[in-house]
Amino acid sequence: MTPREILIGAKARVSRPSMWTNVCAAIHTNGYECHPRNPQAAEISAEGAMLAVTAPHGGTALRLAFESFEKVNCDGKSMTDWERATERTHGDVMAAFDRAIEYWAGFTAAKGEQ
Repeated sequence: MTPREILIGAKARVSRPSMWTNVCAAIHTNGYECHPRNPQAAEISAEGAMLAVTAPHGGTALRLAFESFEKVNCDGKSMTDWERATERTHGDVMAAFDRAIEYWAGFTAAKGEQ
C-alpha cells in the first residue's frame, strides 16, 4: 500500500461518526478498549484506522502516512494529541484526512499515476 492508499482506507474506516472515537485507539463491540486491528473493533480513532488498514504491519508507507497527516493538520502536535483534543469533531477528522490525501495526490500526479 502507498501512504495515499492507507489514508483513503483509514478515512473509509471511520467515515460515519458512529465508527469514530477519539478517547483511545479502538473500542471493542463489548465497550472496552482494544487493539485497532481487532476485527471486533466497533469504534476506532483516525490513528487506529491507519493501523487497522495496514494489518498485519505497515512499514515505511504507514510511517509516511502518519507523518503527512501530522504535517498538514497537527500544528506540531502528535496525531494522537491532535485527535484526542476535547474540541475535535468527526468533521475535523474527515477534513484532515482529505488534506493528507490531497498532499499525496501531488506526488502521484507527478509520477503520472492515477
